[in-house]
Amino acid sequence: MGEWKKVKLKEVLTEVTEKNKDERVKNVLSVTNSQGFVKQDEYFEGTVHSQNISNYKIIRKNQFAYNPSRVNVGSIDILKTYDEGVLSPMYVVFKVDNSKLLPEYFRYYFQTHRFAENVKNNTQGSVRNSLSFKALSDFEYFLPPLEEQEKIIKHLQKIDNIIYKIEKQKNNLKKLKSNVLDKLYEKQCKEYLFKDIVIGKIRNGAFKKPSNVGNGYKLINVMDLYNEPIINEEQLELLNVTEKEYNLNKVDKEDLFFTRSSLKIEGIAKCNIYMGESKDVIFECHVMKAKINKNLANPYLIKNLFETKKIRNQVMRQAKTTTMTTIGQHDLENIKIKVPDKNLQNKIVEFLFKIDKYLDLEEKRIDKYKILKEALIQQLLTGKIRMKI
Repeated sequence: MGEWKKVKLKEVLTEVTEKNKDERVKNVLSVTNSQGFVKQDEYFEGTVHSQNISNYKIIRKNQFAYNPSRVNVGSIDILKTYDEGVLSPMYVVFKVDNSKLLPEYFRYYFQTHRFAENVKNNTQGSVRNSLSFKALSDFEYFLPPLEEQEKIIKHLQKIDNIIYKIEKQKNNLKKLKSNVLDKLYEKQCKEYLFKDIVIGKIRNGAFKKPSNVGNGYKLINVMDLYNEPIINEEQLELLNVTEKEYNLNKVDKEDLFFTRSSLKIEGIAKCNIYMGESKDVIFECHVMKAKINKNLANPYLIKNLFETKKIRNQVMRQAKTTTMTTIGQHDLENIKIKVPDKNLQNKIVEFLFKIDKYLDLEEKRIDKYKILKEALIQQLLTGKIRMKI
């Protein structure tokens, strides 16, 4: 097997500074830490870039780009989806020397602890923790022979393909759920305002999260609402709070929770349900809580109905946008919801439980493969484990 060479990245990277002078390229992109490259007008739901994009940087397929002030949270990727695009002048664009370094191999480098440590050491104390291309170029890098790079790529891509297939199965199941719920609106369902389905008023959390953590009560915050398919009790943060704070913000089984504000409109009124048995649970001020009248509606059904297009469209009409998109409790109470009779509700909920249970198992499978992939990346991209050529 060939030896790995210790190099500076400046030996294999070249910055790209080509400008879109004639504005020939219209495809304006951004680099996110969750999805990599995205079309700006689709991701941000509207145009957020300048009308004049002649000063924007051109990026082509298999070139890299990163946001200098967000590279520490993962806003760096290789362009694969499009042949070309343009990026705001703030982005750094670069390419690799293919005769020494394969782009797909270098992409995995961003997921190593070594890269994270280098970024941390080269951004601390600078303006907005920004990483310049010069600083990136000075990173020390262990460069394996091209043949070994190819072997490592194939090995890791096998895991990526498995994760992709499971994700595809998950998305198909979610579409099945969505189609079933949308069909409810074609049946003879009774329509209510949401406030008629709720016992009492929708409550805003009165509890502001303290800086201290503890081992007392479990806290439901905004991010917990994104757990699938239900709020995961085991992952809730533990806090020490007073008895008064608990009484104002206590949670019961089958309570529904909604996000009050979000940077993106699709994050508004994100709904989830608490199905845990613990009584020592509270919710914070950025979350709204609703108790469902079980004589009229099954809470688990209502939780899922808030994911349908009909209700999401109502939510978006009720939402108010300034610097943040928000929805108030009274706006939420005026959402119109159609539900069938209780017998049909119970049958639908039984079906939803089965789908969600399978989705949960698939999510756990994905997590296991991601853990395996991360462990392999740390070993394979540092030479601790070698691939036979």
